Amino acid sequence: MTTQRPTPSSDAATKQRIITHMNTDHSSSLSDFLQHYSRLPPSLAATAELVDISLTQLTISSRSSPTATTTTYIPIRPTPMETYTDARDRMVYMHHEALEGLGKSPIVIDFYVPPRTLVQWVTFLGVCLGYYGFSFRSNFEPGAAIHDYLFFALPTLAALFARFHYECLFLMVLVHVAETVHMVRSRLWRHQTPRFGRAWWMWVLGTYLEGFGSFLRFDEAVEGVRAKRAKATH
Repeated sequence: MTTQRPTPSSDAATKQRIITHMNTDHSSSLSDFLQHYSRLPPSLAATAELVDISLTQLTISSRSSPTATTTTYIPIRPTPMETYTDARDRMVYMHHEALEGLGKSPIVIDFYVPPRTLVQWVTFLGVCLGYYGFSFRSNFEPGAAIHDYLFFALPTLAALFARFHYECLFLMVLVHVAETVHMVRSRLWRHQTPRFGRAWWMWVLGTYLEGFGSFLRFDEAVEGVRAKRAKATH
């Protein structure tokens, strides 16, 4: 029994399908390849485009400006391909290797989960009320709704907040900015939430306004996606 070898024309067609598929559906993987294997910065790697593929290497272009193009050659890993039918396995291997090297997770969170429980909503509204309350000294003086409804039995505390309302506001902002930065670095980056996209901004603003509850919901979302993947493989 003989095995028919691929012809040059069939190889060319297969190469073009691979190039089109990678540029259309896996542009983020190309960006990860440039960041991990070639140590290109994310801003430059984000413009990655696969321009050629051989049995031994990928040829990827990137742009630092509309007229400045950089060409990068990345060896196929873990070993060169024997034929182009090996491309899928090699791309999957390199994808996971690049993610691991960059500290990213294969579980992508590209959606936002709003507060759902009573405790989460109370926390969210409480923080918003705190921002508003500490913004104005008058909120802690007699006649203001916050003073008359929340601090009517705590005049000493109301007077303390009135005196140091700017300091309290600064402390609130400082704590929530720190939480927001931690969310971006420890969750949004790792789980590849599209930077500056709608979901990214919702998580950022939600964390700034709510704090710890956003971390709990994000982690629940990760576990939900992980469980769906595990179920799909059985």
